[in-house]
Amino acid sequence: QIDQLSELEGMVEEFQSMAASEQTQRNAIGTAIQNLEVHRQEYVTAQAEGFRLLRERESFNKILAAKVQKNRYQDMIFRLSRNEAAGKYQTSFNAAAQYTWMAARAYDYETSLDPGSPAAPGPLLDRIVKERQLGAWSDGSPQIGRGGLAEILAQLKGNFNVLKGQLGLNNPQSETEKISLRGELFRIHSLDPDLADAVTLKQNVIALNIPQDQLSIGERLALASLDEPENQAAVAQAPASDDRWKDALKARIVPDLNKMPEFVRYCRPFATGVQPGIVIRFSTCIEPGKNFFGHPLAEGDHQYSTANFATKIRGLGVWMDDYRSAGLATTPRAYLVPIGNDYLRTSTSATPFTRTWDVVEQRIPTPFVINPGNLSSPGYIPTLDGVTGAFGEIRRHGDFRMYHNNGDPEADDSELVMDSRLISRSIWNSQWMLVIPGSGLSADPDAGLRKLADKITDIKLYFTTTSHQGQ
Repeated sequence: QIDQLSELEGMVEEFQSMAASEQTQRNAIGTAIQNLEVHRQEYVTAQAEGFRLLRERESFNKILAAKVQKNRYQDMIFRLSRNEAAGKYQTSFNAAAQYTWMAARAYDYETSLDPGSPAAPGPLLDRIVKERQLGAWSDGSPQIGRGGLAEILAQLKGNFNVLKGQLGLNNPQSETEKISLRGELFRIHSLDPDLADAVTLKQNVIALNIPQDQLSIGERLALASLDEPENQAAVAQAPASDDRWKDALKARIVPDLNKMPEFVRYCRPFATGVQPGIVIRFSTCIEPGKNFFGHPLAEGDHQYSTANFATKIRGLGVWMDDYRSAGLATTPRAYLVPIGNDYLRTSTSATPFTRTWDVVEQRIPTPFVINPGNLSSPGYIPTLDGVTGAFGEIRRHGDFRMYHNNGDPEADDSELVMDSRLISRSIWNSQWMLVIPGSGLSADPDAGLRKLADKITDIKLYFTTTSHQGQ
């Protein structure tokens, strides 16, 4: 045990020898722990600073995003307002250009110039399509010098003021013609009026048993003319001619006018339901050697001047012979409508050629005055609020009264009142439509149309026209 104790003491002494430098190491460890705590505190501080910066950045981004969003909406509203004002202006300008285009086309129709003429509106029509500004206006009148639509209109006006004297537009030739449908259109010649009077005289002489010595010399000569061979042939053919005329009218009876596309499109309806009527279609012509209806010119035919470049309607009417004997209404009515192409000759070329016009009678809305307040008003729509209606509405024709006599060739037709609905339209047209409704003849339209076809001996068209000579 003494040995073990000595060994233990030796170990204690050795331990004390080894632990002699422990204080220094413990101090070093304490210092390291203190430094570690300092760095930990620095880390925590840096981390807190980072989170603060993140929160500050988040707050800044929110404020910036709000400002950007506000600016974007303001920019959008500005652009929308600007685009709306620009769109309203463009729509209004397009309407002005459309009116200018129609003015140029009307100028072209009235003057009918050779397309190669310097005053022809062809180049101006191209300019209207390309134009993007109004130009200069003074007291509502277009001015030259600033371009735009105003300059085009001023040029058209200046040209027309010169041309209307040169082309004879302000000094027209007037004519009034009474044109027979029976003889000139259908070529169904009726009995000569003098010969018809002689036949009536003979019938009266026979019926009343009047002695020859009680007749005047003129009446005896009239009766004697019936014995001539050519007059006998004409009298013999008269019933067949009358039958052909009646058949021609009956063949043109339409069961229901309201189912005719042309009538519905061009004529104002006079009643609903089934409405029968007579519809006579024909074309007119102004050509050398041809009558008004395009047939070879013959005795008793009418023809308009082929030297004048335009023959236009001033008034028209319809007359019926022997209508009173039919026992129908005193005031029959009819429609006379051009539904084909108008034709005019050129007014300036050395050898005039024919120009074709597809005339569509449309309602032209009246434009209102537009000011800057209209363009900035949110509820203003140029196509609705800038004009009194819409383009493209067809102006349909109304009916007019037909006049008549009892077959007397010397009847006074001074009571005839002309209808001026077609004023300034060319009388030369590829297709006309004469419509006689049956409801204007009798309470029974079908019976009225049959009586009309059986009794009247002719339908005559009255035209009062104005012709222009051109250069």
